[in-house]
Amino acid sequence: MKIHPKLRQVICVWLALFPTLLIFNFLFSDLLANFHPVLRIFITSIIVVPIMVLFLIPLSIKIISKWLK
Repeated sequence: MKIHPKLRQVICVWLALFPTLLIFNFLFSDLLANFHPVLRIFITSIIVVPIMVLFLIPLSIKIISKWLK
């Protein structure tokens, strides 16, 4: 079964994003519990997006680069 390259990229991003969000929510859910949901999502995205873009997506691409081609 051949997987479209865009789907491979989606899988690569998801494999980095899901564990990051899971860990972040586990660690900071009590701290952010009293915030409005929109503010909670805003704070989460301000922290998680740079981590993803600067570190985890490049790392995941490096790890599965042969599969992405």
